[in-house]
Amino acid sequence: MASHHPSPGVARALGDARGVQGFPRKTAFRTPSVNLVACLVWISKIHNSIPSTSVLANANWDRPIYFTGGAHAAEEYIWLKDYLQLEGLAYKFVPIKTSSTYADGRSRSILDIGRINTDIMYANVKKWGWKNSNSDDIYIDVETRKNGISFRNNLVRLAEALIKEGKKEKAEEILDLSIEKMPIARYGHYGMVLGYIENYYKIDKKEKARNVATTLATIFRERIEYYSTLGETDIQKNYDELETTLLMYNNVVASADEFDKEFADELKKGYIASFKLLEGVVGDE
Repeated sequence: MASHHPSPGVARALGDARGVQGFPRKTAFRTPSVNLVACLVWISKIHNSIPSTSVLANANWDRPIYFTGGAHAAEEYIWLKDYLQLEGLAYKFVPIKTSSTYADGRSRSILDIGRINTDIMYANVKKWGWKNSNSDDIYIDVETRKNGISFRNNLVRLAEALIKEGKKEKAEEILDLSIEKMPIARYGHYGMVLGYIENYYKIDKKEKARNVATTLATIFRERIEYYSTLGETDIQKNYDELETTLLMYNNVVASADEFDKEFADELKKGYIASFKLLEGVVGDE
């Protein structure tokens, strides 16, 4: 008759939780070994990837394979991150290698992986239905603003790819679209908007670059004015946000300074005035 006792290896890993004969352990529980935990984690990853690998193994290539993005782990893309093409909000598996790492070996951000076929992505983006995304009659909640990150990032990537190809009119159209449908002040995540200034300057749309810079500078200035009213304890609680605001404000000034000295000088005045509000509020460190 077969024994129902676990093997010695399993017994050592799990310990004597029930006091069963054959488990001469005094402790009720023993932490699994590092090797066992690592093995279980790896098995879990493989198990979660089985449906995807099955799709790939049985593909007849009469239909494309897409990944939705949003994850960073290689297994989420069946280890195919070097063969992705961004076509809107999803990545298509293509037989064209686009490295998911930089030359120095660092992994690319999940917001920067994959190649772009501008013709395909432009056509897809033009079909998007925005409904009331820019309506003043609705509340843009936190989750909607988070989801907006992917939309804005991908549209900016498309615009930058179009600029590199010399398609300035289409690039302007995409930049305008993203601002019209996702108003800067309402969708937040201002770090995603900083690149608009440089991109508008690159396509010779000075006034539009100035408008974005002015909008961001106004938002940052108002934030700094608020922080300047806080006491020392509240300043410490919000220090990271304050520091980020100052860095983004400085980025706006620097971007304008590269292309538009006269306008940048005006921005600098506002930046310096805002910074002075913090004198005596923020310590020297």
